[in-house]
Amino acid sequence: MDIAQAAVVSEDYQRATEAAERLLSDAEDHVDTFQYGNAIHCAHIVLGKVALARNERASAAEHLRAASDVRGSPQLDSFGPDFELASQLLSIGQRDAVIDYIDGCKKFWKRSASLLETWALAIGRGETPDFSKRWTSESNSPSQSS
Repeated sequence: MDIAQAAVVSEDYQRATEAAERLLSDAEDHVDTFQYGNAIHCAHIVLGKVALARNERASAAEHLRAASDVRGSPQLDSFGPDFELASQLLSIGQRDAVIDYIDGCKKFWKRSASLLETWALAIGRGETPDFSKRWTSESNSPSQSS
């Protein structure tokens, strides 16, 4: 996961794509472990960032949606999902994709259900929530920023 994330940060999109696709392929061997959800989530976030960098907005939106179509993991369930791609897509008007992502994340990030609902409603009103503010009274502890 670290290789894929580092490659996208360094704008090595070919390497990022290869690493993310390898994550998706290797994840099938770990379906019954907590790493499965992490790998699927990370891979689709990376592939979405690559697509967005290539101005492939529809593909980026689909990868964002796919990133939330996981059963979760201890990390995703507690610290929550990555919202960087969601924020980037929201800034270019991809509101429906971001709302779909938030709705998908409700399946596993249950401790922050009210925060997710608040964000979805704000987006529906045309507002842009601050995804870095992930402190909720439900969790009683700060979550990591995206």
